[in-house]
Amino acid sequence: MAPSPDDRLADMLTRSAQHGWTPSTSLASRDRPLRHRWPLRPPADVTAQAEAEDDDAADEDTADDAEILALLPGNRPIPRRWIIVAIVVITVVGIAGFVLLRNPTAPEPSTGVEPPTAQPQSPDGAGESSAADAPVQVGADAEEVTAHVVGAVAEPGVVRLQGGARVIDAIEAAGGLSPDAQPEGVNLARLVEDGEQIIVPDRHSPPAAQHHEAGGQDAGQSASSGAGSDPAGPQANAKVNINRATAAELETLPGVGPATAQAIITHREEHGPFGSVEDLVLVHGIGDATLARLREHITVG
Repeated sequence: MAPSPDDRLADMLTRSAQHGWTPSTSLASRDRPLRHRWPLRPPADVTAQAEAEDDDAADEDTADDAEILALLPGNRPIPRRWIIVAIVVITVVGIAGFVLLRNPTAPEPSTGVEPPTAQPQSPDGAGESSAADAPVQVGADAEEVTAHVVGAVAEPGVVRLQGGARVIDAIEAAGGLSPDAQPEGVNLARLVEDGEQIIVPDRHSPPAAQHHEAGGQDAGQSASSGAGSDPAGPQANAKVNINRATAAELETLPGVGPATAQAIITHREEHGPFGSVEDLVLVHGIGDATLARLREHITVG
């Protein structure tokens, strides 16, 4: 006879009990409602601790990176004092530029032409001054001298010579002596003065033009030495009145050329008549040596 269903159930429970299963455990689990089990979330304190550990690790990594970058040449920090110095320099330059732009330097106003001052005379006093207030240059002291050579020369005219030139050099620059020249009437070794006139006498010149004046000046420099000289001019032995003489009459004096003659007239017009012969040294271009040569040939009366 086949076992009944109750017998089979009892047999199954017996065998299950032998394997550790009890009906109470099974029934208890069956009585609970079935729920979906989601992944469990860790507690808040565990989460906060983990985040803190992560932050510490990140800070350590950042510090390590900063130390590595600081070791590189291009990433070293600029010293603070350099920054302060740079700021001060930029500030000073900016202020200076602002001041210059606000107050540009104005050109100094012209004070006009200064009055001419007396030029110091050279010890020997020899030499002529140009009409343009050039300083007196005499003989070897001048870089270049200009002389007017006339008379018994091949090419009369104005010649320019180096400083320290002699009368013989001026004559050679004028083409040399002509066949009828009288070289013994000229001091060929004398230094040429700037602006002077050198007259070389010829065989037809009067005897007065062929002797030497005191101080080594050539008598041939007198305008009366030429055969065609002005008959109304001063005589060879007559003194020239420097208060009334014309430029042509002043040029007849030894060592006086056109520039010096004009300087005498200009001084006379600006300052009045000369009180004495010695006042002639007040003229620009005349010194003591020139006055010594002129003293016997001039007067103020």
